[in-house]
Amino acid sequence: MNLYDSRSGSVLYAMNINSVSDEHSPLWEDRIRALPPDRVKKITAYRFLDDRKRSLSALVLLEAALGRDVLFHIAEGEHGKPYIKDGPCFNISHSGEWVLLLVSEKPVGVDIERHKTRHNFREIARRAFHAVEYEELLAAPDQAKRFFDLWALKESYLKRLGCGLFTDSSSFRVLLNGSSALIETDPSAVLRL
Repeated sequence: MNLYDSRSGSVLYAMNINSVSDEHSPLWEDRIRALPPDRVKKITAYRFLDDRKRSLSALVLLEAALGRDVLFHIAEGEHGKPYIKDGPCFNISHSGEWVLLLVSEKPVGVDIERHKTRHNFREIARRAFHAVEYEELLAAPDQAKRFFDLWALKESYLKRLGCGLFTDSSSFRVLLNGSSALIETDPSAVLRL
């Protein structure tokens, strides 16, 4: 699946990891053999099969979106954000059975979160959200939905900047407006749910 956003010129790709063949199949082995050695090392270092599938799925999406050669030119920024020198901007996220890839000509960030019902989100929000966001969360009719929406928006923004969770996520405020949002201190950042 992919989704083109004409407002931003971004394309969103999604893949369910269950569409990746079993790691003992000839298809898996052929796929792994075709990858650069550093990518194979990264995939095989994961302890759990689903983590290996998420990692491989991200590369499958990158190849589908940008071509096989791109897999040999992935570098990492100071805080680990992958990029392609002189190439389009992209960002990857995964959670549960899904992997997302967002591709654009401008810096982008994407996040997907699986809603965990036994998640102690209020305590995390108290520490990770701006004070006003936390108060808005406590007043929301569906606190869990509000938490996961804000968390994904905040993480997407930090990933766009290339700093990930190395920046204090409580230091800025997300202003929600339906299915879109802005960052209070960075009006150039436009976010979408």
